[in-house]
Amino acid sequence: ERAGPAQAALVLAGLRGAIPAAARSRCASAVVEKAIYVSGWAAADCVATELLGHGRDTAFNSGGSCVLRALLEHAAGEPWVVELTDELLAEDLAALCCHKYGHAVAQAVLSNGVARQRAMVVAALRGDPVRFAKHRFASAVMRQALLQGVPPECQALAQDLMAKAGAVAALACHFFGVEVVRALLQVPGASERAFEYVCRSQHKLRKDVYGAELLRELGLPGPPGSKACGGGERARPHPQALLAVPPPPLALVAFPQGQVCVGGLVAVPQSHPCHPGLAACPKTQCFPHDVPPFPMGAIGGA
Repeated sequence: ERAGPAQAALVLAGLRGAIPAAARSRCASAVVEKAIYVSGWAAADCVATELLGHGRDTAFNSGGSCVLRALLEHAAGEPWVVELTDELLAEDLAALCCHKYGHAVAQAVLSNGVARQRAMVVAALRGDPVRFAKHRFASAVMRQALLQGVPPECQALAQDLMAKAGAVAALACHFFGVEVVRALLQVPGASERAFEYVCRSQHKLRKDVYGAELLRELGLPGPPGSKACGGGERARPHPQALLAVPPPPLALVAFPQGQVCVGGLVAVPQSHPCHPGLAACPKTQCFPHDVPPFPMGAIGGA
């Protein structure tokens, strides 16, 4: 953190030959990442050169993912970094987008990679957009592509997402998909159509916790009294539901030693040796010191 570029270069020189292993190390990866931040393209050249041939394994590692993101943030256009990124994207891109650590590298490519590399990630997402939009990790890549991609690519990806009937409503009722719908509503040229689909599906969305929250954000809370959409008055319960409500318990009578009698049951305080917490015992149980209970006053209510 406090070293200059020359000193950071000395640190990396000491790791020469072991950078692939250091990038996948939980502790050493932080050193490599910090050296890239300090030295910039000079350190990136050294690190990327040694990571060639190990890019896939590095991307699927927690520390290695951070190192690759640092390379893309500080030297995405450098020849060695471009070659390393091409190596990452040459294999299964769907697996990269759906991986716990690999998806962060795919996001970095969308933010900092060269144009053809960003287009490759978007093309992979268009292969099965609805599935990726509902995936825990790939949905983050999908949002990144919609919000930071080139306008034509963003619009094409948005059209693919909305091509299937009911896809927007299904995504809006999904824990990860609703975040993709929020991104859809910000894509120029596609936001109007996405908003129209949301409006058409209001009845379905009001029944879902994620859909109802989205409607509130869009200023579509639904009719008054709707519990899911935060209406003004609370909905009245069904008459049959009132019949299922149990009658209130008998009045509570206070007793010494912190004990309470409820309709034949005696609540024993937490300090009682035989009962952890507040337990109910038969009324005939002996009180401490064999003191018979006597009423200290009634406590009304349920």
